[in-house]
Amino acid sequence: MSVTYRFGVDRVAVRLEQRAGGGINAVIQDGHGERPYACQVQSLGDGAFLLNLDDQQTLIYTASANDSRFVWVNGETFAFTRETQKAMPGRGRRVIGAAGGQIEAPMPGQVRDVLVAVGDSVERGQTLLLLEAMKMELKITVPFDGTVSRLAVSQGDVVQRGQVLGEVMPVNGAE
Repeated sequence: MSVTYRFGVDRVAVRLEQRAGGGINAVIQDGHGERPYACQVQSLGDGAFLLNLDDQQTLIYTASANDSRFVWVNGETFAFTRETQKAMPGRGRRVIGAAGGQIEAPMPGQVRDVLVAVGDSVERGQTLLLLEAMKMELKITVPFDGTVSRLAVSQGDVVQRGQVLGEVMPVNGAE
């Protein structure tokens, strides 16, 4: 699997390959060249992983919102934006019939602010609400142009991963 992200102004290509006998070979290519890493990764559930790199174990947390990826390592949060955005339409939402899409929480957290109201017209990429999770602020955005038809949360609510935050009705042809 190979994916390219933007990290600030830098492009970072990540290639992951399963190693015979277990583990992962990760090759990171950026402005400093290509660096290979042999690592073991153990999923702990809900976006938490135990990473073993050079015989050192590190706990990391990950989250995603649309085409953004957030990684928390050793008290520091890194945000990446996937460059192949158009190749993955609709990621991060579940469509209900042909009439609308539910927006779901990418990870457990607390709703810090709701920036829209029912009936508001919204554009693809517009922020619906701010979610705080693991000391990160996640912008929950709209995957297509539409109208907010339902809000299922309010400021201060605590939500779980996959919990419905709201629903957006697409404008004709927006999905």
